[in-house]
Amino acid sequence: MSFLSLYALCVCGQSPCRICDSISGKVSVKDIYWSKADENILVNFTLDVSRLDLKSNESVLLVPYMYSDGGDTSLPGIMLCGRRQYQMFRRGKEKQLAKKGISLLWYEKLNKKKETEFAYRNILKADGLLPEKGVWLSEFYGGCGNNLHLLEQLAVLPKPEAQIFEVTPLCVYVMPQVESIKARIEKGKAYLDFPVNKTDIREDYHSNKGELDKIKKTIDYLIENKDVRLSGITIHGFASPEGSYKNNERLAKGRSLALKEYVKGLYSFEDSLCSVTWTPEDWEGMMEYARKKDQAGGGLLLGFLQETSGMDPDAREIRMRKAVGPDEYAFILKNIYPVLRHSDYEVSYVVKGFEPEEGKKYLKTRPAMLSLQEMFLIANTYPAGSEDFKDVFDIAVHLYPDNEVANLNAANIALEERNPERAKKYLDKAGDSPEAGYARGWYHLLRNEFDDAEKLLEEAKNRGVIAADEALAQLGKRKHSFIN
Repeated sequence: MSFLSLYALCVCGQSPCRICDSISGKVSVKDIYWSKADENILVNFTLDVSRLDLKSNESVLLVPYMYSDGGDTSLPGIMLCGRRQYQMFRRGKEKQLAKKGISLLWYEKLNKKKETEFAYRNILKADGLLPEKGVWLSEFYGGCGNNLHLLEQLAVLPKPEAQIFEVTPLCVYVMPQVESIKARIEKGKAYLDFPVNKTDIREDYHSNKGELDKIKKTIDYLIENKDVRLSGITIHGFASPEGSYKNNERLAKGRSLALKEYVKGLYSFEDSLCSVTWTPEDWEGMMEYARKKDQAGGGLLLGFLQETSGMDPDAREIRMRKAVGPDEYAFILKNIYPVLRHSDYEVSYVVKGFEPEEGKKYLKTRPAMLSLQEMFLIANTYPAGSEDFKDVFDIAVHLYPDNEVANLNAANIALEERNPERAKKYLDKAGDSPEAGYARGWYHLLRNEFDDAEKLLEEAKNRGVIAADEALAQLGKRKHSFIN
């Protein structure tokens, strides 16, 4: 028997009471929630009747409805009665009401106790009404006399949105190999000016003092730093293509040796500490200029240089003058040739090993002093995922952009930030280690590419990555939440 027919049976013959048209707005529901346990549905809410005014001979039946994808059904109702109505139901219909799960309440008694709220709790068999997608209360019906009225949806519990399982990347950071000898090189270029056909260095000639100071500043820092040991200085001198090759070779060699003697004289270095090489004519520098000019829309010089790469240098320089024309050659003579006369220097040194706290002083100022393994140890002095932790790995990959481990650890940072696109540029250079394959599995998982993710994570598991078990479990949950 439905609630409507049961209610009609209970109050048959009574005339409609005055509250039939005014019950809406006087009954409200709050604190609604539901849950599912096995095959049962637990429904809870609180009924507030503080604004309802029932007389002794009046009653109202409130019937909540439950809707789901599997259909809809009414829940056990609540019968609020004035004194006479309550006594009438108690004498004749209480058992019948109880069989239907209707709670019979004496409203007048509630009022005397100032109890105006009723906690509703019912456990129902799901019976297919609650697949995995949920259940919600959408409306209440209330009535008096022979009538049952929709109470303008007093309580609405929206259908729960599908809960997508959010994965939490479990990244595996790899410690780089120990660098047994931390050999480093400081590089620079000095553009020294010499009088025509001369090879002796003059500090006060043109801008030479500033160029020489660049070399001195580099060496001074390394000599004064107790954490390093100077191991060598290499000077490579270049001359421009202007003039004969034989004379340019004399100038390049002589000016390089002169710079070596200048540096030795400043520091009293042993001759064996300094070495010298030279290039008589810097045609590669000319080629670099030509490439830039070609990008700007002037490709004549580049084509000429490419076609004459094996030509005798003297003949090549003469033909170049004619190929580019007098105006262009005048520009080269004034602006390009001086730049091709330079001395490249490399100062080699060895850095001692650092404990993490000791090495932090170089992290932001001279990170090249640190090995990747030392950076890894420094990172792990900070809380995992903190900005300091991330910064260390970011510095490492910028300092060693082609190192596989540095790229893998930088990719892990991006994955933990749920940024697979950023992670990919590092993963492309992370190598083929089991940990790199595992990280690529997380890349695909974050992109919801489940088949690719599963394949890579299974491979990583088979190759000994322990964290792959949990990653696969998370993949299964996320995939299942998408399907359902």
